[in-house]
Amino acid sequence: MNHQTDHQEHGEGGSALDSLVLILDREIAALRELHYRMAVLRLTLLDGNTNFIQRAATESESATAAIVALDPVRETARSKSAELLGLPSSAELAEVVSVAPDSHEAVLRRLLTDVAHLSRAISVLRDSIRGLAEEGRRNVMGLLDLTAPTVATPSDSDAESAPRMFVGEF
Repeated sequence: MNHQTDHQEHGEGGSALDSLVLILDREIAALRELHYRMAVLRLTLLDGNTNFIQRAATESESATAAIVALDPVRETARSKSAELLGLPSSAELAEVVSVAPDSHEAVLRRLLTDVAHLSRAISVLRDSIRGLAEEGRRNVMGLLDLTAPTVATPSDSDAESAPRMFVGEF
C-alpha cells in the first residue's frame, strides 16, 4: 500500500505523526541541553575547582529530569501514531517510522538519527564523568589516609597565620 494513500485513509494519523515529530524535536533539544550540562560538569571536574561542582551536577540532574519527563509523552504519541497507521500500539518507534507516510518518514528518520547520536555522545560523557569522579574520590581518600595518624601541635606561627574573627563592636 502506498504511504500517501495510507496517510489519507488515516486522516488523524498525520496529526498524531505531527505530534510525534514535535515531541521528538523537544526531546532532541532536551538531549542537547543535557549534553551541554554534562560537558560543563566534566570541564569543572577536570579543572579541579570544587566551587562549582555541586552547581554543575545539579544542572545536569535537572536536564536529565526534563528528558525523563518527556518519556511518557513520547510513548503516548508513538502508541497513537502506531494505532492510526494500522500497527499495534506496542509497535517500536522504528516500525512506526518505516510505515509513516512519505511526508513524515524522512523527518522522523532524521530525528531518530539525531537522538541516537546525542545519546551516544551523552553516554561517552557519562563514562568520562564517572571516571573523573572515581579518580577524585581516590585522590581524596589518599589525602585522608588514616593509616598513620599524626598529631598536630599548634605553634606560634600557626596562630599568627590563622584567620581572625571579630565579634562585637570595633
